[in-house]
Amino acid sequence: MSFPLYDYTILPCDSERVRQWAPKFIDFRLTALKSAPRNSTSSHELEAAIPEQEWVLNLSDAATPLWDREWAGILCMHGPLYEHPAADNCTTSTWYLGSGFVVPDHRGSRVMFDLFHFGVQQARILDLKQHNQRGFQTAQCRTRVQVIARADEPKVINYYRTGGLEITEHLTLGEFSKRGPNLLYKLDHLAMPIVVMEKYVEHEVAIISRL
Repeated sequence: MSFPLYDYTILPCDSERVRQWAPKFIDFRLTALKSAPRNSTSSHELEAAIPEQEWVLNLSDAATPLWDREWAGILCMHGPLYEHPAADNCTTSTWYLGSGFVVPDHRGSRVMFDLFHFGVQQARILDLKQHNQRGFQTAQCRTRVQVIARADEPKVINYYRTGGLEITEHLTLGEFSKRGPNLLYKLDHLAMPIVVMEKYVEHEVAIISRL
């Protein structure tokens, strides 16, 4: 099966342009929750009840019109969250790898591989830019990519390991929700055992992931 060439980009987050692509994002997100409910801490029922204006508010942050084109996949990354400098005089930012979804017609085309690769690169570029512009009183900065997975799904855990992430913690979803990103969590899943997986990027060289 042959696949088209794909373009990857960061969606503009000013409220005016978010209103243009939000309807497509919402439809894509709800389709993902319905077709792959186990791949998210949230649910189709929870997010289908959110008004569009609230979506726009949540997706906004104080080119090519991608909202008019076909979307093959999305990957949500939440961040950055900056930590105070450690003893090694290095600022750490954390990006949480959220839900990813590829539509059935484009699966097997390495779209998720490229989305992950592109997302981590863009996070690293932004961190380096912020480190320079905001005048952090540290010599270096590192980028931490974090994701959670069900503890009883070794195939998913091994999949993330191919991208360089390693298990750093075992806990429940409820415990993680108290200190993790501000996401929607299914109440009946809070007791579910999960693992936290992480990888660090500290250099400006090209990032080669194998997801």
